[in-house]
Amino acid sequence: MTSVLRLHFVVCLNWTLLQDARLARAARARHVA
Repeated sequence: MTSVLRLHFVVCLNWTLLQDARLARAARARHVA
């Protein structure tokens, strides 16, 4: 795998994890409220 594809994969994976964390935090806050 080329370095460009590897970088793209890492960025997409990190973005997905970041979005999941944000949604989880929002859902938890909404559940508590």
